[in-house]
Amino acid sequence: MSMGSRLARAVAATLFLLVMLAAASPGVARTNADFADASGDGLGAPDILNVSVTNDANGRITFLVFVFGNIAPPADASVTLVLDTDRNRATGSDGFDYAFQFYARSNEHAVGRWDGTQFAIVDAPTSAVTWSALSATFTINRSDLGGTTGFDFWVRSTRGAPGSDEFDDAPNDGAWSYALSTAPAIAKATFSSALKARVGKVL
Repeated sequence: MSMGSRLARAVAATLFLLVMLAAASPGVARTNADFADASGDGLGAPDILNVSVTNDANGRITFLVFVFGNIAPPADASVTLVLDTDRNRATGSDGFDYAFQFYARSNEHAVGRWDGTQFAIVDAPTSAVTWSALSATFTINRSDLGGTTGFDFWVRSTRGAPGSDEFDDAPNDGAWSYALSTAPAIAKATFSSALKARVGKVL
């Protein structure tokens, strides 16, 4: 068999394997996953359009939250990630263990862990938040999230005082799921039903 024929067969076999793997593993995102949210439901708060989640081999997790029409966030806006890092509904607030919040007015952020009554601010040295045109980027290492290997999460943007009715939840109901690629299971995007009450300021 010629070298060209072997190469052609090898390429064909590889392509066939990739197709079969894709067909057998719906929803597999391999390290990065994108989660879309409905547009036009911001109610005055930054309107969340999409959340992209990635992680690397060192456990660094990045959330890129895309919003509509706010090149700079309103001064009274905040964006909060709410995470169920152990996927145990018996722990946390309605199952959610951490809140990771960005405050536009002070350009500061905080990480809170549920202590039984509130999300109490904890030291999270690997956490950072930056806002660029139309997006907020949250980064944190899984070591600051209890060593999580996968989590359920949702995002809320708000504008105004705590309890304001100007907010956008993404997704509108339930939560999204993400598994780190460093875990035994490859990263995948799924949807899980969860959570009902979402009122007030998280931190």
